Amino acid sequence: MFNLESVNQLLATPVIEGATALNVEFLSNDYAAGKKVLSEIEYSLKNCNEFYISVAFITKGGITPLLEIFRELESRNIKGYILTTDYNNFTDPEALKMLSKFNNLTIKIYVTDNSVNTNGEGFHTKGYIFKKDEEKYNIIIGSSNLTLHALTKNKEWNAKITSETNEKLVHDVFTEFKVLWSANNCLDFSNYIDIYTEKFNLIKKLRENAVNAPIMSLKTYELKPNQMQVEFISNLKKLVNDHKDKALFISATGTGKTYASAFAIRELSPKKALFIVHREQIANKAKESYDVVFNQSKKLSLLSGNHKDVDSADIIFATIQTLSKKDIYQQFKSDEFETIVVDEAHRCGAPSYQEVLSYFKPKLLLGMTATPERSDDYDVYKAFGNNIVYEIRLQQALENNFLCPFHYFGITDFYVNEEDDSKLSDFRYLVSQKRVNYILDKISFYNHCGDKVRGLVFCSSKDEARELSKQFNETGRYKTVCLSGEDSQEERENAVKLLETDDPDNYLDYIFTVDIFNEGIDIPKVNQIIMLRPTQSPIVFVQQLGRGLRKHNHKEYVVILDFIGNYANNFMIPMALSGDRSYKRENLRRFVHEGNKILPGASTIHFDEIAKKRIFDSIDSTNFTEIKLIKENYKELKQKVGHIPSLMDFVLHGQMDVQCIFSNKSLGSYYTFLKKYEPQYNVKLSKLEEEFIQFISQKFGNGKRSLELNVLKLLISGEESNLLLNTEKKLGHRMTSSQKTNLKNILSNSFITGSAANSYKDVVFIEEDGNEIKISQNFKKLLSNGDFKNILEELLEYSLYKNEIEYSKDRLDNDFCLYKMYSYEDVCRLLNWEKNIVPLNIGGYKYDKTTNSLPIFINYHKSDAISSTIRYEDKFLDKYTLSWITKSKRTMTSPEVEKIVNERINGLAIDIFVRKESSSSHSESKNTTKSSDAFKEFYYLGRAHYNEGSAKEIKMTDEKNHSEVPAVQVKLSLEHSVRDDIFDYIVNK
Repeated sequence: MFNLESVNQLLATPVIEGATALNVEFLSNDYAAGKKVLSEIEYSLKNCNEFYISVAFITKGGITPLLEIFRELESRNIKGYILTTDYNNFTDPEALKMLSKFNNLTIKIYVTDNSVNTNGEGFHTKGYIFKKDEEKYNIIIGSSNLTLHALTKNKEWNAKITSETNEKLVHDVFTEFKVLWSANNCLDFSNYIDIYTEKFNLIKKLRENAVNAPIMSLKTYELKPNQMQVEFISNLKKLVNDHKDKALFISATGTGKTYASAFAIRELSPKKALFIVHREQIANKAKESYDVVFNQSKKLSLLSGNHKDVDSADIIFATIQTLSKKDIYQQFKSDEFETIVVDEAHRCGAPSYQEVLSYFKPKLLLGMTATPERSDDYDVYKAFGNNIVYEIRLQQALENNFLCPFHYFGITDFYVNEEDDSKLSDFRYLVSQKRVNYILDKISFYNHCGDKVRGLVFCSSKDEARELSKQFNETGRYKTVCLSGEDSQEERENAVKLLETDDPDNYLDYIFTVDIFNEGIDIPKVNQIIMLRPTQSPIVFVQQLGRGLRKHNHKEYVVILDFIGNYANNFMIPMALSGDRSYKRENLRRFVHEGNKILPGASTIHFDEIAKKRIFDSIDSTNFTEIKLIKENYKELKQKVGHIPSLMDFVLHGQMDVQCIFSNKSLGSYYTFLKKYEPQYNVKLSKLEEEFIQFISQKFGNGKRSLELNVLKLLISGEESNLLLNTEKKLGHRMTSSQKTNLKNILSNSFITGSAANSYKDVVFIEEDGNEIKISQNFKKLLSNGDFKNILEELLEYSLYKNEIEYSKDRLDNDFCLYKMYSYEDVCRLLNWEKNIVPLNIGGYKYDKTTNSLPIFINYHKSDAISSTIRYEDKFLDKYTLSWITKSKRTMTSPEVEKIVNERINGLAIDIFVRKESSSSHSESKNTTKSSDAFKEFYYLGRAHYNEGSAKEIKMTDEKNHSEVPAVQVKLSLEHSVRDDIFDYIVNK
């Protein structure tokens, strides 16, 4: 029963009239802005001492993402009280049963049924109350129920209120909660759940029957293509009009490739068409889809081992096994089919496909695949003329609601002992009874969508799959089968039917396999995917994930359980889930931390703490600038475009960020990479020319400021006079004297200081000519080399495009963009300092007299290995306010402290840059050189102002000298509230 003691105690606290302790924040769902209601509820649950929830509707989809948190709260004995209702019979009783298994949760149902509630009142509350330390509360009230879409993607308006105990709002909310909880018609879960379940299932059945009732046949309507399919058809028509005879359509599994091709053929209207697949089951499915689109306006026929009636057919659906027989395909003229569609086009390298495709001469050969990137040497792109007609990947498909949402859980795999899990590679441990029990416990806890599990289990080996299937069967809880490449097509199809059947006697719960279901199989009812193998490739990961993403009328979501061991390739998991192929460490780390907020649609991701650490270790230990990785990505892109890729090809095709090439110490530029590793590249530059290209690549190639790039563009275009004036025309405003000096120093190579100054001492772009600047004679001479000039123009085009795409949104007047990342050198350059200051001399912050600017660099969560005299306890008090401490040995009379305190009078520009320390901060502090600090990048959080009266002197311990030293602590207010996902990523451990 609910213990009202804490509520009664709160209600007995006197209300302070006119109190102003309320802090209100608007909550909605907007993944593009890093905001989801779910994330705020997760955060509040993790940081509360007690919670109360009153919502009208609760579904399994709404609570599944919270299961891990509820279990953590149970282990900490954090009590929760959940109130819901039978109103409109919408709340899922199975969701309530899942919640009831947690010992720390008390659940009650507010009954609106007339037999119990004679007042006829409805129940439509949506409130979440979280009690924090020091008698503070977070309260979320608005429109969001505890349902999947309400918490992740629907248009929802909620207010998050942080309040003191004595606020009237807290009293009013708890008074209402107590009234509802204590009402006569508010029944304990156990006293009403059986009655409600029976009623819910009866009404659910009636609703399903009503939905399934044949109102009018779909065939009476002409089916219309969706937005993606319209764009695909438009691109395809343009390609055909340009007399191209081959095209490749790249589309994520479940996004409607087959329908898209049907719409395209309907639009192009060929006299005769051929659709090639690798299995009869898929041919049947494709024919059914085409039949809906064409609505009997065309004759459709099958050509397979069991069907060969193709006379007078307008569109033939053929299996490659049958069609590749010489006596079969030679029944047709080589030009009989105007259009040929090849499903799963990445298979075209097989001899059977090659024989068929070399015989037929269609006007259009259209290939369709979700995974054109192959681990073998077959070039799918080249096979289709490198004409990519349209491409839609997983993230875009989720954004456009083409796929079923997923709840992904990264779970620590079972390990033999807490110190060493390397034995998981040993077959005995992979199939041990302890591991099997561990897996069974997890799949039961995380559950699945719907009444019955229909799961696919991907294993490391055939032996493992066979043994695990056997052990699952021996439990008596599940019916499973193991399938491999050794099983016939008939056996596979029969297993799929048993997995999807509703027959209570003859069915399967799971199919265990290694990789035969990675692609080319359509099982819409799959509601659980289990991954019991290391991630070796983002491609295979997405393939296996995709097996559960096909939509189905009775499937709201699919549960993905990924058992994560201590593997070197674990960094590929966030790469696959996010679709981010840039190989930027910070992007991958942030996605693991805050992926829920930035993942499109209603899908969610969760990692347990050990799994999270394993992924971070993999991210930190992998060299993303290593030549092997660069060469792999280069080869893949070259196959895609059909020629030596340009820098823009890397951008437009979402390939590895070119900055990985620029940052490689043995390369420094794309030219150097091509010179060393591309046999077909025959451009040769002089040593000085190569240095110029490397300097631009490393200093300006990131596109973080356009100023230098525009000046260089003027220089190579031959505009040698009035460079500063022409630059100002491009900028649209006059440059300050500091900006002019900064620009002159950078382009004359006198900006860099320290040991790095000699690295490019001969790279000089300009010379001073009185108050003006002009092109240097050396640079002018180099531009006479056409190859050098072409490489430079390509580099400038790429860098300016990168500036426009990545650094134009949220760009402030000071050339910085909110939430973008900048190195120490970037900051010195963009602040228009005369000289670059080496990181060691910045020491957390640095005042520049000429520009009257003071950038503050914060390493959040500083390592314990750092000396206590520089381990400042800088922390966010909220999304606007930062508590910050100066360097040691500073007092209220120190010059920089006086400047900060009087910043509004003296016009000091204080900019905040924050870097979250990685999980490997200890090793970084011990093993990296001081020069590596230059490569650290910080999030820019905007301009800050001093909070009047907040400065105070404090004492810090100097462990080395066993003494105390002074420092000054101040509060700084940011001009912009820190974006939710960035804030949580930085602040949360």
